[in-house]
Amino acid sequence: MIAPKGGQIQSMNHHEKVDKLKVDQELSAVSPDRFDALVLPDGVANPDYLRTIPEAVAFVRHFVQANKPSAATCHAPGH
Repeated sequence: MIAPKGGQIQSMNHHEKVDKLKVDQELSAVSPDRFDALVLPDGVANPDYLRTIPEAVAFVRHFVQANKPSAATCHAPGH
Protein backbone atom coordinates (compact mmCIF):
# COMPACT_ATOMS: atom_id res chain seq x y z
CA MET A 1 0.00 0.00 0.00
CA ILE A 2 1.19 3.48 -0.88
CA ALA A 3 0.13 6.45 1.23
CA PRO A 4 1.10 10.11 1.51
CA LYS A 5 2.93 9.38 4.78
CA GLY A 6 4.67 6.27 6.09
CA GLY A 7 3.79 4.23 9.14
CA GLN A 8 0.18 3.15 9.37
CA ILE A 9 -3.19 4.33 8.13
CA GLN A 10 -6.44 4.13 10.03
CA SER A 11 -9.13 2.19 8.19
CA MET A 12 -12.74 3.14 8.75
CA ASN A 13 -16.14 1.49 8.52
CA HIS A 14 -18.34 4.51 7.88
CA HIS A 15 -17.49 6.75 10.86
CA GLU A 16 -16.03 4.03 13.09
CA LYS A 17 -12.32 3.30 13.31
CA VAL A 18 -11.48 -0.28 12.45
CA ASP A 19 -8.01 -1.67 11.71
CA LYS A 20 -4.70 0.10 11.29
CA LEU A 21 -2.87 -0.98 8.15
CA LYS A 22 0.85 -0.84 7.44
CA VAL A 23 1.99 1.54 4.71
CA ASP A 24 4.47 -0.20 2.43
CA GLN A 25 5.85 2.93 0.79
CA GLU A 26 5.40 6.68 0.96
CA LEU A 27 4.01 8.38 -2.12
CA SER A 28 7.09 10.60 -2.45
CA ALA A 29 9.35 7.52 -2.66
CA VAL A 30 7.67 5.73 -5.58
CA SER A 31 7.25 6.30 -9.29
CA PRO A 32 3.98 5.42 -11.01
CA ASP A 33 6.07 3.88 -13.80
CA ARG A 34 6.80 0.95 -11.46
CA PHE A 35 3.13 -0.11 -11.37
CA ASP A 36 0.86 -1.73 -13.92
CA ALA A 37 -2.47 -0.74 -12.36
CA LEU A 38 -4.02 1.50 -9.72
CA VAL A 39 -6.79 0.95 -7.16
CA LEU A 40 -8.05 4.01 -5.31
CA PRO A 41 -9.65 3.78 -1.85
CA ASP A 42 -13.37 4.22 -1.56
CA GLY A 43 -15.41 6.05 1.00
CA VAL A 44 -15.83 9.78 1.44
CA ALA A 45 -12.84 10.92 3.51
CA ASN A 46 -9.99 9.05 1.79
CA PRO A 47 -10.52 10.25 -1.76
CA ASP A 48 -11.43 13.74 -0.62
CA TYR A 49 -8.15 13.92 1.30
CA LEU A 50 -6.10 12.52 -1.62
CA ARG A 51 -7.55 15.12 -4.00
CA THR A 52 -5.93 17.85 -1.86
CA ILE A 53 -2.42 16.41 -2.36
CA PRO A 54 -0.89 17.51 -5.69
CA GLU A 55 1.53 14.55 -5.72
CA ALA A 56 -1.37 12.11 -5.35
CA VAL A 57 -3.29 13.78 -8.17
CA ALA A 58 -0.19 13.61 -10.40
CA PHE A 59 0.27 9.93 -9.51
CA VAL A 60 -3.30 9.14 -10.58
CA ARG A 61 -3.01 11.33 -13.67
CA HIS A 62 -0.04 9.22 -14.82
CA PHE A 63 -2.22 6.09 -14.92
CA VAL A 64 -4.98 7.83 -16.85
CA GLN A 65 -2.63 9.39 -19.40
CA ALA A 66 -0.71 6.12 -19.84
CA ASN A 67 -3.98 4.18 -20.33
CA LYS A 68 -3.07 1.85 -17.47
CA PRO A 69 -5.89 -0.01 -15.70
CA SER A 70 -7.39 1.96 -12.83
CA ALA A 71 -10.18 1.13 -10.40
CA ALA A 72 -12.15 3.55 -8.27
CA THR A 73 -15.42 3.05 -6.42
CA CYS A 74 -17.81 5.11 -4.36
CA HIS A 75 -16.54 8.72 -4.06
CA ALA A 76 -13.04 7.92 -5.36
CA PRO A 77 -13.66 8.85 -9.01
CA GLY A 78 -14.47 12.43 -8.01
CA HIS A 79 -15.74 15.01 -10.41
